[in-house]
Amino acid sequence: MPDYHTYRAAEERLVSYLKENKMRCTQERLIILSHITSLGRHFTAEQLVKDLCEMQHISTGTIYNNLALFCDAHIIRILPHRKQYGAEYELCLSDENSLRFICTRCGREVEFKNKVIEHLLNESRFSNFNMDNFSLVVYGNCKTCRKKRK
Repeated sequence: MPDYHTYRAAEERLVSYLKENKMRCTQERLIILSHITSLGRHFTAEQLVKDLCEMQHISTGTIYNNLALFCDAHIIRILPHRKQYGAEYELCLSDENSLRFICTRCGREVEFKNKVIEHLLNESRFSNFNMDNFSLVVYGNCKTCRKKRK
């Protein structure tokens, strides 16, 4: 079951985006959105297809098209650093920045906050580019994998 506030924020952003672009708010879009907000984790298009095609009779094409639409509407974003799983997505409703350590051996992922990095990027001026938020990924080996290797 999706978190009510998360779903409402996503639905509000979707409806606004659809109105601005003269598109319809279909039942299929709302079902896909509801499922995404209920996951509470990263997900792949393949997972959505598996979850929704049988249960809700939503076509694969509809799922892929709406993932692109949700990206354009800034409801979800692609996580390009997780290529071993195919393209992964995550909710990005807030303008919160994403900072992560990822172990290249076991895939363990740790999110962290760093005000210095956030301040540096927010204060940087990029010509012809306005930054909304950012995602920073640091690759390496976690403590557990380093111990196993020795």
